[in-house]
Amino acid sequence: MFRDDSKELTHAEYDRLIAAAHETGRERLALLMESICATGILVSEVRYLTVEAAERGRAEISLKGKIRTILIPGKLRKKLLKYARKNKTASGEIFLTRNRKGMSRK
Repeated sequence: MFRDDSKELTHAEYDRLIAAAHETGRERLALLMESICATGILVSEVRYLTVEAAERGRAEISLKGKIRTILIPGKLRKKLLKYARKNKTASGEIFLTRNRKGMSRK
């Protein structure tokens, strides 16, 4: 309604992007894209996707003095928790850099 449909990904294009990330062994990228698309969070809000948020099924995003609750769908919750276990992340941010620091927009 507010933007041109030609600027949005089709379901087929989305599936192709996720598949390409999996095929090239970029599991973190694939899960990151799935998380952004499934929840509607902004790239700068990825840090709010924590192990605790995945366990609760919702993330509390606090920016610019406002708090927003983002619901995390069941399938995504399972994938996020599995990814966290695989990377030995017991708490805190799920998406970390090689140095185990939180990811930024950069």
